[in-house]
Amino acid sequence: MDVKRLLLLAILTGALGACSRTGSKTEEMTESFSSVKCQGKSAIMNEFIVQWEDGSFTVEQGADPETFREEFVRPREHEIRFVQINQRVYQLNPVELQSEISHQAGFYPDDWGQARVEASAAWSAGYKGQGVKVGVIDSQVNIQHPQLNPRIAVNYAEIAGNGIDDDGNGVVDDVYGANFMSVGTNTGKNEHGSHVAGVIAADPRRGWMSGVAPEAQIVAAGFLDDSGSGTLGDAVKAMDYAVARGAKILNASWGGSGCDLALANAFAKYSSQGVLLVVAAGNSGIDIDSYGFFPAAFEYATQITVGASGFSDIMPTWSNNGFTHVHLTAPGEDIVSTGLGNSYLSMDGTSMATPFVAGAAAVLWSAKPQATATQIKQALLSSVDVISGKQSKTLTRGRLNVRKALSELQRIVP
Repeated sequence: MDVKRLLLLAILTGALGACSRTGSKTEEMTESFSSVKCQGKSAIMNEFIVQWEDGSFTVEQGADPETFREEFVRPREHEIRFVQINQRVYQLNPVELQSEISHQAGFYPDDWGQARVEASAAWSAGYKGQGVKVGVIDSQVNIQHPQLNPRIAVNYAEIAGNGIDDDGNGVVDDVYGANFMSVGTNTGKNEHGSHVAGVIAADPRRGWMSGVAPEAQIVAAGFLDDSGSGTLGDAVKAMDYAVARGAKILNASWGGSGCDLALANAFAKYSSQGVLLVVAAGNSGIDIDSYGFFPAAFEYATQITVGASGFSDIMPTWSNNGFTHVHLTAPGEDIVSTGLGNSYLSMDGTSMATPFVAGAAAVLWSAKPQATATQIKQALLSSVDVISGKQSKTLTRGRLNVRKALSELQRIVP
């Protein structure tokens, strides 16, 4: 074969290779469309989570996966990093939910969790989470509750009620947070997010209880409806919003999507940005080292997965566990916190344990604002209480202790 033919063959091969690569990028980005997990009962087959090359996420509509691949993805494949079918996710329903109670009505002392983790030792030293924002990615937070209202992070760049996106962040009238729920019914009756927010930052100047970080600010980013259901796409948008509003900590007391690729990409992004991701282990009593439950079973450098401990410091049988993926426990049994109106209620669950750790992280960051998320994580995990005969099935074998964590952080970050 002469040189000219070889050259022509090389050019043609390169051209065909380029075409093949162009086509394969779309196929590669949408490979999950054919996954059994991604087409399971939680799938929303006409909605798609798109991660763009700049790292941002959007949720797009399409007739079906194949049509969306050809009509939306293929023409934009060089602008897109990843695509997944949208999924349903769920709040981790409390193991036991009592009706509205007075703050004297709990079986245990109502603030037993705060006392058990020795949060008051940090408060006495002047560290109460001041200057730290925590994103509550959950159901709508009751911003009118007397103990929550002073702790809501206010967006002063927005003018309330004028129907205009004054600050240009893509969200209208988000003075006191935002709601990203795109499906379902939202009448503000779901108390889960309000309960979580109270454990983190309830203001003791306005009522009987104190959050673990009573001077932290809550960035309220709702996406779960009255039934506790939401979409993965809405969760990602809510997390993006909270981080853009300055949240250094995200509290995620939800999970359940079998198709977790888009969520993994989102968590990877937040972790690379130095955001601390505090995640509930789940309430099914399973070992998530063996039976993955997401986002709890992710392994990002700035992620902490939290199991529950009871009044006796023993992990309840309903708490998910795992020596690798669950890092520590925190109080999660008969936890009294803020609810609807001016009320309080008691809930059990890893959803309730998780905000104890999120609040503790805020306390530590207020003591050492220069600390990194990995240093905060290290301090929290290396200072747990490990009680003989009551070791938990977690990485650390122990339960959160705020006093000891503060001392450890002060050693790590002089």
